[in-house]
Amino acid sequence: TVNHGARIAWFQDPVSGRDWGNGFSADIPYRGPERLGDIKLPWELNKHQYFFTLGKAAWLTDDPSPAIDIVRQIDQWIKYNPCHGCINWIDALQIGTRAVSWIMAYPFYSDLCDAPFRRRLAWSLGQHILFVERHLSTGRFTNNHLIGEAAALVAGGLFLDCRHSRRWLEKGLALLEQEMECQVTPDGVHAERSVGYHRFCLDQYQLVSGLLALNGRSLPEATWRGME
Repeated sequence: TVNHGARIAWFQDPVSGRDWGNGFSADIPYRGPERLGDIKLPWELNKHQYFFTLGKAAWLTDDPSPAIDIVRQIDQWIKYNPCHGCINWIDALQIGTRAVSWIMAYPFYSDLCDAPFRRRLAWSLGQHILFVERHLSTGRFTNNHLIGEAAALVAGGLFLDCRHSRRWLEKGLALLEQEMECQVTPDGVHAERSVGYHRFCLDQYQLVSGLLALNGRSLPEATWRGME
């Protein structure tokens, strides 16, 4: 059990209570004997996937305080997590997941955003999606990470209106179409043979399918067959 108080300890290892600190993200030893602890523990917190739950709580109870807290936490996170400056700018999948969390919860907190916050939000989301695009998990050992990153590109491309948006969207869709063929076996099982990864990948495709439908688009027929 961790009680963060008014300011969330975004860099804290919850097991030891020690702080991962900050510095150039690519230089932080998060694997091997020099690591502080299990980096996945603070990364789970920094994915912000609980924002959607907070948003639903605000909507269902007609109490804006959980949604106000989303805005407060995003603002605090942006302030203390500069791009390339801490443990939360290392892994493209974690970064993409956080961006999707902010985007999916947006309908619940949009009415609480003033113009300066919207600018900070859009700027940071742009940094998130650019990072994902530049650090895609491609190569010899391509796996489920690439599918999650592609979904983040699609979400960012649809949500943000900037000069990169169309490229993000098209690149994300192309990757999802490609990886449906590469990462799904003929009998419909994800190639990593993990129930968790199988579900994760299907979640990403369903998310993208829903976002596309709301924007008058759809996945290719071959991708739909793969999902089935």
